[in-house]
Amino acid sequence: MISISERLSEFTYGYGVVEETRRLLETVGWNAVPFLPSLVHEQEVGFDVAFSKPGAVLMLQFKLGHQLSRFRRSHPGQSIPALARPFWRFQVDTGEHQFLRLWSSEVLGAEVYYVAPRFADWARYELLFRSGKVLEQSLLITPSEIRNATPGPTAEHRIVYDRSRRYVCSDPVETPDVKVDDLVQRIAARGAKKDEPLAYTVKRLANEQTEGRATRRLSQGQREQLRDRARTPAEGDAAVFALEAWLQGAQTIFVGQPVEL
Repeated sequence: MISISERLSEFTYGYGVVEETRRLLETVGWNAVPFLPSLVHEQEVGFDVAFSKPGAVLMLQFKLGHQLSRFRRSHPGQSIPALARPFWRFQVDTGEHQFLRLWSSEVLGAEVYYVAPRFADWARYELLFRSGKVLEQSLLITPSEIRNATPGPTAEHRIVYDRSRRYVCSDPVETPDVKVDDLVQRIAARGAKKDEPLAYTVKRLANEQTEGRATRRLSQGQREQLRDRARTPAEGDAAVFALEAWLQGAQTIFVGQPVEL
């Protein structure tokens, strides 16, 4: 028997989230196609989703929160949020290139979420993975929710959360929790819009100009190579956008109708 006792990894957690997201969207009639970096090595770049029809672009930024039992104030006057024990924490710099790319993608029409487990060990992950509840036991928060909760200058902020509540700090601001059903409904509603094919959203996202420190982008030559090997202009734009997002640590999933053969 193989025994795995290592701490949960971001890669393993992300795999479980993507698989569950894919299955959930398929149950409501949508074809969910995750981007994989191996695609860029194939002779022909293509996706099994119809970009000429309505759809949605989903971006997931995985975070493994640190499990804590005590909240440490940033300054003596900071209030302490109501949190059960244990709780978890991760940090987001709203002036850093990764956040700015995610936030601008959300503004331009993608569904974008930071996703973090409300558990910390492999045994719990394995149990949730087998029962299809990894996503249900995860935090979902959008870049815009973080930005709206932290007015003023861009800075590094802590996201703290327990199994049912979440706060954006410097000074704690509680934000409503996003459930799995909310995620599916938002994507389905966006994909159901009849007036805009998925290709339009993808083109906007591929051509976005993101400001920020050390923004990672493909060179013009690399972009042209991907587009030259794509079956259609829309699939070329999709590959460019998804690869740049991957280089910044985000997983892209294209949601739409299957390609008609």
